[in-house]
Amino acid sequence: MSPTSSSAEGPRPFDLASLRLASPCRASWEAMHGDERRRDCAACGLSVYDLCHLTEAEAHALVARHEDARLCVRLHRRADGTVITRDCPVGVGARVKRRRWIVFVTLALLPWVARWWPAVQARLVRLSPWSGARATPGDDRVDIGLLVK
Repeated sequence: MSPTSSSAEGPRPFDLASLRLASPCRASWEAMHGDERRRDCAACGLSVYDLCHLTEAEAHALVARHEDARLCVRLHRRADGTVITRDCPVGVGARVKRRRWIVFVTLALLPWVARWWPAVQARLVRLSPWSGARATPGDDRVDIGLLVK
């Protein structure tokens, strides 16, 4: 497969959805050594690249670099045949939605933390063995002092 197709405008990048695996591999991704983007396969000795951790531009560059050589990839396809990449609009949307949820929960908990933090902090200081604070049972006063040996 050629990574570019010629047209009147010049070379054009190919569509990732047109990628086809010539011979699917049975090697386990989890058994390979490496990171989430690239792992080394002990069975064939090649590097295997996971396209879902590469952007579309990185995937195009990878295929272009290996145009005349063997290239092993791990790819995930949606039902419509689209290859999932790191900058896939659906994945980006899911990450944005997750970040918004985290911000919402943080902002929702902020008033509670602000209201209860002084009491929690005082209790932590009172109970900390490293603070030098002494608490007497039934006494709400906390004595703080520098430990001297």
